[in-house]
Parts: sequence; structure tokens; C-alpha cells
Amino acid sequence: MNTAATAVAVRQSTETDDQRDTDNERRRPYRCTVCTKAYITQSKLTIHLRLHTGERPYRCTVCSRAFTQKGDLKNHLRLHTGERPFQCGQCLKSFTRQYHLKVHTRSHTGERPFQCDRCQRSFTEQSTLTVHRRTHSNTEQPVQCDQCPKTFPSHGHLNKHLRAHTNERPFRCDQCPRSFTNQSQLTVHIRSHTGERPFQCDRCRKRFIQQSNLTKHLHAHICERSYQCDQCPKSFTSQSQLTVHLLSHSAERSYQCDQCQKVFTEQVNLAVHLLTHSGELSFRCTDCPKTYTSWTNLKHHRQHVHLLPPPPDSSLQTNQSQ
Repeated sequence: MNTAATAVAVRQSTETDDQRDTDNERRRPYRCTVCTKAYITQSKLTIHLRLHTGERPYRCTVCSRAFTQKGDLKNHLRLHTGERPFQCGQCLKSFTRQYHLKVHTRSHTGERPFQCDRCQRSFTEQSTLTVHRRTHSNTEQPVQCDQCPKTFPSHGHLNKHLRAHTNERPFRCDQCPRSFTNQSQLTVHIRSHTGERPFQCDRCRKRFIQQSNLTKHLHAHICERSYQCDQCPKSFTSQSQLTVHLLSHSAERSYQCDQCQKVFTEQVNLAVHLLTHSGELSFRCTDCPKTYTSWTNLKHHRQHVHLLPPPPDSSLQTNQSQ
């Protein structure tokens, strides 16, 4: 291509870019004076400017958190009311936001619309793809915890995770000494004081403190109890449950506690059980001073009070070792 033709091509390209910029200015005439972002309407620019000014005019009357947009406050209030208006049509899960339902639906359809242009991996959310792309970049690496191998997409996520190491619990209940690592745990805990049970079963009207408990309960309505005991009217959802139940009819349960009449299939189990009557054996919670006479009671305490997974075997302690 000769010099004259090149000059014409450059001029045409510049004119095209200028025209594109002009079109964008016409479509987005409201420009931020701080970061130069542009918007279609004045109201959208006003909302954006709050990111720079720190203004949060919409405040929650329950926990005092504040937001830049009214819609964000509306979504937040559902954490307090327990409202989850967006329900999946293929399973029992429900969500506080339409977007969360949309992402969840992809777990049923297998849709992964966000694809990495470097390795062709695909994801259900744009944010997950953004985090993944950092693994290909030398400049944007995920933030790593200096106390364990876990990595996080931002310092904000890392700071929340670090509370697991430091045991920091900045969210404090104003009705008792309990404190929590995040706001959602505190919200659920407060219901133990107020008696609020916002999640109701539409089949038997039983109510629950949190959505996960309702989901488990609904499973009991849906599951077919096809494993029938041939010695009594009871039925069960699995063979293993039926097998355990059949022991109650069996003469094999010959080791009986003389204090509470419980029976056991092995003498060693009876021996351990007897220690719970003598006070020599207790199951200690690692997050508070409480102890229990059975692992089952400790598990229930951990899941419903601390909102934590079942305790490890190391939580079994004898009073003599305390």
C-alpha cells in the first residue's frame, strides 16, 4: 500500500473513532467528573456518584446498615424477614434475589455462559470467570491467606476468612454476650431471642428459624418411605435406617443400662454410655464452655447455636482430663 493510501486509511479510521465517541456521548450524555464514566440518565449518574462521596441514604431500621440504592435496601431487608420470593421450579430452593435464582437454575440446565478465552473453561457467573482469569495473569493473582493454603478473589474476602484463624467475632448480639464472624449468623441468632421463625412449611405449617432447616424438613415430606419394617408399622427412607431400627426388635440388643433402660448391641457401647450417668464422660463444645452427655446433643448445639458443622471427634473429653 502506498503512502497516500495509508494516509487515507488512517484518516478514515480516526474519523470512525471520532464518530463512535460522538455517538457514545449522545447516548450517554451524563459524565462523572471524578472517573469519566458516562450514563444514559441523570439518576444513574447520581447513584454512581455515591461511590465517590460515600453517601448511603437508604438505611435499614433493623441493623442500621446503609445502602446507595433503594433496591439494595429492599433485598437486604429480606435477610431480616426471611422472605425468599424467587423459588426454583425444579427443586425446593428459594432465593432473595432474581439473579441468584437465575445462577442457581444453571446448576440444573448445565449452562455455563461465561467462557475463558485462554483455556476454554466455562463458568455460571461472570464474577467466577473474573477470578479464574487471574490465574492466567502475572499481575492479578488471587489473594492468599498467610496461615493456610486458601486463596481469595479480593482482600475483602480474605479479611472475612481470617476471622476463622483469629477467632474475631465483630458482630455482637445486643441481648446476650454471644458474637459472630458475620452478619448472617447474627441475624439467625437474634431469632432465638425474638422467637421469629420466618420459614414456614406449606404442608404442615411448621416454622423454622432458617431456610436450611425448612429445606431438610421438606425433604421428609417428599421422600418416599419405601423401607417397611416387617414387625411393626414403621417405615424408613433408606435401608440403613431400617437396619438400625430392626435392632430394636432383635434379641441381640442384650446390654441394657440399669439407670435409663437403654439397650445396646455391644457391651463396650454400654460401658461408654454408663460414663454419661456418672459424669465421667462429657462432650465439650470447642466454641463455648458448654458440655453435653452425648455427641448427638453436642452436634445439635453446634449446628443450631453456633451454625457450625458437626464437631470433630476431639471434642469428646472426660471430666478428669479437663
